[in-house]
Amino acid sequence: MSKKVNCNLKGKIFEREIANYLTCVSGSKFLRVPSSGAFGTVNKLTDSRFLGDVFSEDERFHDIVIECKSYKSLSFGDLFNKNSVLYKWIEQSEKESGEKEWVLFFKINRIGTFILEKTDNLCSID
Repeated sequence: MSKKVNCNLKGKIFEREIANYLTCVSGSKFLRVPSSGAFGTVNKLTDSRFLGDVFSEDERFHDIVIECKSYKSLSFGDLFNKNSVLYKWIEQSEKESGEKEWVLFFKINRIGTFILEKTDNLCSID
């Protein structure tokens, strides 16, 4: 019999993992946003620290919105499908961040963790 995983708990665990990772690599303390990002949206806050899922009190990171998603599966074709859950995550990141920079961490079960960021600098690999 397989165990059912609580999706909310799974998301909170991943957010804590990313907060701990960012704390380790940056030397600044990162934490989960209260109510996992809904806090800033529901309360219409303009402080970008509370618009994503993870934040830091360090001023260097105040203009970055960090989103975290943990998902069961994602296919290669989803990278090219504008209707896929991946593109919905990107749209959410863009909408919630406004003009601020955003970073999207996403974890796919048994595959790995990936990072996407806002960029206006696209280049060709030809």
